[in-house]
Amino acid sequence: MPKKKNKATFIILILILLILGLAALTVVNFYPSLIGLETKDKEEFTIETKQGIFSFGKGLPNDFPQDIPTYPGANPEGHFAGFVNFSTGDAPEAVNQFYAEQLKAKGWTVATGTLGNAKTVNGKKDDREVQVTATPDNGKTVISVIYAKK
Repeated sequence: MPKKKNKATFIILILILLILGLAALTVVNFYPSLIGLETKDKEEFTIETKQGIFSFGKGLPNDFPQDIPTYPGANPEGHFAGFVNFSTGDAPEAVNQFYAEQLKAKGWTVATGTLGNAKTVNGKKDDREVQVTATPDNGKTVISVIYAKK
């Protein structure tokens, strides 16, 4: 008898979680203002709290630091809370060299490296850090830029 009771409890718990998940999706998709979620053409979402602003979407975020360069001709594919992805047809070595030179010119302390087949640039400036990773992917290079305060 205890096994059947445990199984029934487990099924009920799963159903409750499923219903809560569907309710959350409904709120996010149809009533975002109820939870402080601001949408712009359903391409960008922003949540503002006392701790700060969290956003994700396509392109560059509005608060992207001015002293972190964007690779010339690269297409911003999306951003998520201090993380931005770009793509380019240039080689990872060219991307790595560009970021090392440009960050240094903008006052960042820079270190470069290799991680597997990816090229990396790490920068520090005041209370902030940035990491740029250039990874080859099917004939293009994916550029990942992660930035944050220490």
